[in-house]
Amino acid sequence: MQTKQKSRLSSIASAAAWLGLAATSGATVLSNLNSPSQLTSDFNAGYSNNPWTHATSGGLGDSGCAVVPDGDDVLMTYTTGYSTEVGGSYTIGAYFYNVYNSGFGALGFSNLSSANPIFWGNPDNSIGVSIHGGGGEYVNVIGSSDSSGATWGNGDLATNAWFYAQTTLTFTAVDAYSLTTTIWNSDANGVLGSQRANDTVTGSLGDGYKLNESYGTIYAHVGTSGSRFTKVDNISTAGSTGAIPEPSAVVLLGATALGFGLRRRRA
Repeated sequence: MQTKQKSRLSSIASAAAWLGLAATSGATVLSNLNSPSQLTSDFNAGYSNNPWTHATSGGLGDSGCAVVPDGDDVLMTYTTGYSTEVGGSYTIGAYFYNVYNSGFGALGFSNLSSANPIFWGNPDNSIGVSIHGGGGEYVNVIGSSDSSGATWGNGDLATNAWFYAQTTLTFTAVDAYSLTTTIWNSDANGVLGSQRANDTVTGSLGDGYKLNESYGTIYAHVGTSGSRFTKVDNISTAGSTGAIPEPSAVVLLGATALGFGLRRRRA
């Protein structure tokens, strides 16, 4: 009897893992943008009247990529969120193709599952970074609007070149965090070269936005503002806590667990 029960519990756990309810610590979700459907299945688009479009070539290794509209602000928010906890760490990264000398590329996290860009490509209620040529802006708009400048050094970003940028958010308390941003030069195949930046800032969450309040779930986002980056590719996100599933997945898992429970009664 114990063997049968263990088998049923194992099957339920397998179903949960298959649905993405218990993400492995550090597991990475990659949107390689080789298919145009990824722009709509993986992301909610802010300012959807003129979002990114898809190209079948021109990305890393001449693969598919997202094409950025010139001069417009666009925010792409992952449809899957992460539950937050003290000590939890969450990363969003993307490859950007730099052409012009004006505008930003944004990376960060917000408790909004669908939002429009407000602060240099970042949305409201966000903790993130906005990257321009030789530096950028750190954005903290959790309960209050605040930003601080950042300098990457080594001069401005080269034009007509790929760069990889990522930022990692770690909650050090229910109302405090650190944000680490790293940037690398990259070749056209996505092979990283020299590091351009490795910078960490700390901040706090305002009242009403602590981890045990309205900041219990966060969504990774990547955005562009103005004219600088013309293409984006291989967007990835990772979290050290479980992913929050779509409601349909919860229903499916419940039905699966119920089915195992009925089988157990009949046994």
